[in-house]
Amino acid sequence: MLRKSSVSIHATLVCLLFVLSLAGPASADTTYTYQGNPFTFFLNATCPPQCSLSGSFTLATPLADNLVSGSFIPESFSFTDGSVTITNKNATSFSFDHVSTNAQGVITAWNMEWLTATYSMFSGTNPPGCTGCSVIDVTFNSGVTIETAVNNDPGVWTSKTTAAPEPSSLLLLGAGLLGALGLVRRKLA
Repeated sequence: MLRKSSVSIHATLVCLLFVLSLAGPASADTTYTYQGNPFTFFLNATCPPQCSLSGSFTLATPLADNLVSGSFIPESFSFTDGSVTITNKNATSFSFDHVSTNAQGVITAWNMEWLTATYSMFSGTNPPGCTGCSVIDVTFNSGVTIETAVNNDPGVWTSKTTAAPEPSSLLLLGAGLLGALGLVRRKLA
């Protein structure tokens, strides 16, 4: 006869396996990372420790190859100029527009902007085709504009795709846990 605690453990494990079996297909997140070139223009500002714009955003699926002027909302993002970091958690507004990729899916043209109540960052090949390429961040503080920028010298995008575990892997993990608990139960009995 099974003890009450043993029945409870088995019921919990059966529920866990059932939930794991309902898991959808495996997914892959793609993170795009930007490294801008050093700022060359300073208005009422000095070079912060980093002295360039950098950051990343993550999408549930990679951007299409040969994408022409696409727009999207990422799952998450974080960009910094070395002084301020703007993320999807503290941004009051943001845009990821006019993004183009080459045949390998590498970002080649973009216009992106991230804003908080007091700070604004922009990065882009303005417009796509890059006649006046720029990476700029601007802040307004008591009516005084502070600006750092680099013009006609856009940075470089890289990407990395990370696959999430497949449901079958999760089921194997659950089965292994069930077996381990069975061994522990036998030793305690």
